[in-house]
Amino acid sequence: MRLIMNFSINIRITNEEKTYIFFSSEPFDENMCYIDLTIPFDSNLNEILNKENILKELKKTLIQNADDEIFELDNKMISRLLNMDFNVLENIVSISLEPNELVDEFFEKNPILKSMNIYLNGQYSICKEDLDKINFYFGKYENVFLHIDGNDEAVSISDYKKTVNAIDEIVAKIKKYNLSPLEQIMYAYDLVRDRVYTKENEDESLTTSRDLTSVLLGDKIVCVGYANIFDKVLSNLGINTMMYSIKNKDKTQRGHRRNIVRVNDPKYNVDGVYYFDTTWDSKRSASDHDYLNSYRFFAKLKEDIEIYDNRFTDRTFEGYHEAMVWEFETIVEEDGLKSVPSTMINTINEISEFIDGKRLIDTMLLIDNPNFPIPDSIKNSFNMENVMEKLCEYRRMFFDEEISQEILLQVLFNVRKIEYYENPEKYPLNVEMFKTIVKNSGWIPRASIFDDDFIDFHRNNDSDAKTNRMDKLVDEFSQKTDLAENIERIKLTKTLRKICDKRLK
Repeated sequence: MRLIMNFSINIRITNEEKTYIFFSSEPFDENMCYIDLTIPFDSNLNEILNKENILKELKKTLIQNADDEIFELDNKMISRLLNMDFNVLENIVSISLEPNELVDEFFEKNPILKSMNIYLNGQYSICKEDLDKINFYFGKYENVFLHIDGNDEAVSISDYKKTVNAIDEIVAKIKKYNLSPLEQIMYAYDLVRDRVYTKENEDESLTTSRDLTSVLLGDKIVCVGYANIFDKVLSNLGINTMMYSIKNKDKTQRGHRRNIVRVNDPKYNVDGVYYFDTTWDSKRSASDHDYLNSYRFFAKLKEDIEIYDNRFTDRTFEGYHEAMVWEFETIVEEDGLKSVPSTMINTINEISEFIDGKRLIDTMLLIDNPNFPIPDSIKNSFNMENVMEKLCEYRRMFFDEEISQEILLQVLFNVRKIEYYENPEKYPLNVEMFKTIVKNSGWIPRASIFDDDFIDFHRNNDSDAKTNRMDKLVDEFSQKTDLAENIERIKLTKTLRKICDKRLK
């Protein structure tokens, strides 16, 4: 029985004349060989990969690596190859390529590349710049696939283009209006959650309801899909956001995905970190119109969103809580930085990378090995006063910066009037709607929980009293901002515009 060795080829195309060939093995598959090629753009791939040339390179590699234990697995794989009847060109399972300006000529000289799937190295963003670059090099080839942000599975250039265009369409719709960052986020929130939660079929891949391309172009979507779209829309609006994971406390470790957003909005004097769950606020069915009357999971501080997370624990910022800053300070002062648990350091660095784009604490400072001296530049990088100042800033953003009900109502009004202009049947505009949203969303200021009236009706679960209290808050906002009058003006303007449009027709 003839043994078969499979080959995965990675190609770098250069202007240099020399060819470099490296072989490596797959630890979990003895029948897989990786060949890394750095070759001139005018190379003939058939000649480089023919058996005679590969045998010569294998023997040379085996001699070079003979005394090095690091290459033990690779040498074992090479020895097997030398005793096999193999054909690289007939057993290629994948070809990956690094794109550059030399690709086009290389493809023309090597027709074999047009007969099999080619996978581009790297991961590409959901933006026009990356798309234009890839399209320039590979747009005419239908057999080229790439990995893009938001997808687990590689996609064709055609589907990459559709993905970027779909996100660009949403972003353009939002940018059309002069909205502040918080208003943009609410508008995006409404657009993203206007999808019905639908799991993939049993015979479909999990990526069908999770990958960005699949959920934008298909009809299946679960929590990862919602969070994916929201993340890419906000990112393309220039808003600092990231995907955020929580996991079940039970043995299944199944999780849930939402978004965390750094909101910096000078218009409303808001500067904090907030949690958004478009899945839990999403449309429940094709005929559901009530989902737009709830923002229960919109712009929540960490402690507020975790009220709903009894079954879950934090996966992204593991163990982060309000008192962590003081716990960190105590450990460092009493036992030194190296005594701080690694999970705490990792969480602090994850948060600092999200907010400031860089790690707050260099992990080399935690090395406790005399054989690896820490450079003075790194030793001097840790300043306890500066670190504590940053940790206190992060704590404020995550736990203190509650967005007031008045601001949420004003944001809602500015967004809903735009939505009303676009589709008055779908987005009704009236004072009662505002009251319904406040009640459904639980928009009661934290300060209210200390009021005697609030304590009484909360303790007695008096729903009528709660409703009256919420209605009163909306009435106060309405009086302060002339809400009812402004709504009537908007409706009148909409009616007049409709009449004018009919006359123009």
